[in-house]
Order: sequence, then structure tokens, then C-alpha cells
Amino acid sequence: VNDESGDGSSSKRYHYHLRRVQKALFSGYFGPLMIAYGVGLMIAYLVVWSTNSGQPALLYLVPTCLGTMLFLGWRRRELSDLWRGPKVMKKANRMVALAGRIPEPRAVTVTGTASLPADSTMV
Repeated sequence: VNDESGDGSSSKRYHYHLRRVQKALFSGYFGPLMIAYGVGLMIAYLVVWSTNSGQPALLYLVPTCLGTMLFLGWRRRELSDLWRGPKVMKKANRMVALAGRIPEPRAVTVTGTASLPADSTMV
């Protein structure tokens, strides 16, 4: 990093933003799972290279990704949320179920000369 002012401020900014990106990537599951996917892909490539025969990549990708996700869920005490789904989704499902029980408005015909669908109004 080229610092023109000489006080190291651009270096400090660089490290500040680097820490923010690392925290954002590794606070959830995306960053660790992308690394696990890369490791699984490397293992699959090495096995194909060493055996000189084709192998299904999912044989190596699934265990590395699932293993990483299960380990992180266990470590963060989130396994029940991973298995059953987050509480926010359960609440949203209950709200949708309640909305399904709301009766539809009924159509009332306006008395007049003709009883066409265009003559009815919703109440």
C-alpha cells in the first residue's frame, strides 16, 4: 500500500476494511462453505489425477460441505435452527396460514336494469 502522507493512515484504513470483510464473510456460513467447496473440489481433482479414472465430484463435495455446516452449527449452537429452520420462518409460516383463513369478500349486486358482472361491486 502506497502511503503518501507518511502517517500510515492508508495502511490503517486497509486493515480496517480487511477486518470488516473477514468478519462479514466468516460470521455466517457462506465463507466457510465456499472454502469447504474449494477443498472438496481439490480433493476430487487429486483423486481423478492420481487414479486416472473419472470420479463423481459430489462424492467429495457433499461430505466436505455438510461436514463444515454441521461442525459450524454445532460450534455455534445453531443445529436446531439448521434442522427445523429459523424461528423467523416459523413465524412467517404461521402468518401465512392465518392469512389463508381470512374469508374472501363477497360480491354484492347493485340493483338496476342489468345484472352483468360489470355491475357488481366488492364489499
